[in-house]
Amino acid sequence: MVLLKNDYRWLNESQRRKSIITIFNKPMIKKEIDEKIRQELGLSKRNNIDIKQFIAMGVVECIKTETGVGDIYKLTEKGKSLARRLSKERGIEYTYNEPEGIDWKIYGWIICANRRKKILFELKDKEKREK
Repeated sequence: MVLLKNDYRWLNESQRRKSIITIFNKPMIKKEIDEKIRQELGLSKRNNIDIKQFIAMGVVECIKTETGVGDIYKLTEKGKSLARRLSKERGIEYTYNEPEGIDWKIYGWIICANRRKKILFELKDKEKREK
């Protein structure tokens, strides 16, 4: 993976971009990205992050769901390299966790809806109690 100076310069021009790239520790839906950025930058209201810029730069890729709801965004190899470099400069450890064997389209569809997510968590809790 060859990082171009322009890629790094583009990220470094904006504190917000640097924060966005380094919060990616796993594939996420847009809502998760927004929430993490709000926490990272200390913002009080919902952010409108233009993730398309990151896709156009080849830093992030989108896994589309059939419904268009719950699209998953994850770092490309280039994005992971940039995130590691920026984290190292900040003196923080960076890890990217992308578990294998997960159908990311189904994950996105479930995680984007609180009701579906709640049902799964309740089933998991019930299973634990029965053991």
